[in-house]
Amino acid sequence: MKKLVELSFVLMSLVIGRNGYAQPSAGQAGDPAPKVIPPSPEASNLGKFAEIPVSLYTGTPDISIPLYEISKGPLKLNVGLSYHASGIKVEEMASWVGIGWALNAGGVVTRTVRGKPDDNTSSYGNGFFQYSAGKSVSGIVDLPPSQRVGYLQEITEGTADVEPDQYFVNVNGITAQFTFDWNGNLIQTEEKNLKITKIQNSSGANPYQLLGWDITDANGTIYKFREVESTLADPVGSIGPARNGTFASSWYLSQIVDVN
Repeated sequence: MKKLVELSFVLMSLVIGRNGYAQPSAGQAGDPAPKVIPPSPEASNLGKFAEIPVSLYTGTPDISIPLYEISKGPLKLNVGLSYHASGIKVEEMASWVGIGWALNAGGVVTRTVRGKPDDNTSSYGNGFFQYSAGKSVSGIVDLPPSQRVGYLQEITEGTADVEPDQYFVNVNGITAQFTFDWNGNLIQTEEKNLKITKIQNSSGANPYQLLGWDITDANGTIYKFREVESTLADPVGSIGPARNGTFASSWYLSQIVDVN
């Protein structure tokens, strides 16, 4: 009989405010929504370790302070502070534990939005999941000019999203980054023995909505991410409702399942 072990994380209530506000710069009046929307500083600092891993290859040293270890049966989860030595960017915002520092107290799947959130469906335009369904880049390019101009107009006006978001994973020493192609396939940027499954609201009003993620490692351990951090994004100086509205920008670890 398979043994099911679950861990709930009290510490996560200390880490996550679950809400954020992003106000990237806008261009001229009438421009589409901002092209890049980062997650909160807390999630962004954790995502750095997936974007630029600690290794001799990247030249990024391991600078960490262990604080505690949560264990139950065969499962262990280290809690500590980590510093990412890739450098501090201009106007980079500090997390709750200091600029460049991240509190590892569970794990996160976070994303940098490019254009619109992939799972967006609104009067302000469709996200990549919906817009790319049944389409391809070559198919749009090969359309007759009279039809192609309509697609190109949607893209330039910002009512269609042709660029998938970039996702980052940081959990229990595991880091990864991935995106999606035009066929809806999940593409990991580096070959790793991980199974990543997106959890969508298939029976809801928006079937593309991302509710969370399941990540299975090489040992069969399943990490479930269901605690959502929401972000409200609106271009500076915009008039009327937010073009991207409120969307899920990060999903924090809520459960670990050992199926061995």
